[in-house]
Amino acid sequence: MQELQEIFIGIAEAGGEESIVSKMEAHRQKLMGQPLPMPTPEAAAWFLHCLNINAGGYEEPERVWAWANRVAEPFRNDGACLNTLASLGYTLKHHGLSEIPTDEIEKLFAKSLPLIPDGAGSHYRAGMFYMAEDRPGDAERCLARAFRLNRSDASTANALSQLYWMTERERDALAVVDLCIRNGGEDPELLHRGATLAALQEKYEDQLLYLGRLEGLTGANDFLNLSKANCLIDLERTGEATKLLESLR
Repeated sequence: MQELQEIFIGIAEAGGEESIVSKMEAHRQKLMGQPLPMPTPEAAAWFLHCLNINAGGYEEPERVWAWANRVAEPFRNDGACLNTLASLGYTLKHHGLSEIPTDEIEKLFAKSLPLIPDGAGSHYRAGMFYMAEDRPGDAERCLARAFRLNRSDASTANALSQLYWMTERERDALAVVDLCIRNGGEDPELLHRGATLAALQEKYEDQLLYLGRLEGLTGANDFLNLSKANCLIDLERTGEATKLLESLR
């Protein structure tokens, strides 16, 4: 028992995800024998998240799922723990553990959300589950809630924007991206999405703004310069466009 506690502490102090994965791999056989004695639901949820990071590398995913359920068992009324368990279950199912019923995973998500109404990450994970299951209504409900709770999270904004685009709500798709960026949630994928959506809606000033911010993150390149030149042509700023095009030669 003490040895397992020390393993848990070591993994907790590992730092980055790469270190966590390497430690989980090194101690896999030792860990699989029995559940760790988790002192709090937060510790259990965090540890289930560690399992999820490495979920594609388990040779016996059914044992991982059974073991994870034993870890979570004392905390069945904790929303974060249930939500993380559900996310692990879906990841294991995606990696070949088809024996986990989808409705079992859904029940875990459904039970978790009322227990953690202000958990942005929990609503995001549930939303991604529903998107993967082709249930756009439920996905929107969860992702919109996650975005209201954290308007600066680029992953949530990207997912919600994609969902709006898939359901032919182009203006909403761009509005989500714009709101996230205004709240400091810039990342390359989000800015690229914003530029693309703005171009499709002929909002070329917005497109140019997103491309400029994207260049600030990734540096200049021929693709960005060509995109900016096309945008400037649409804005009838041909002199600036010509200079950019000449830089490509």
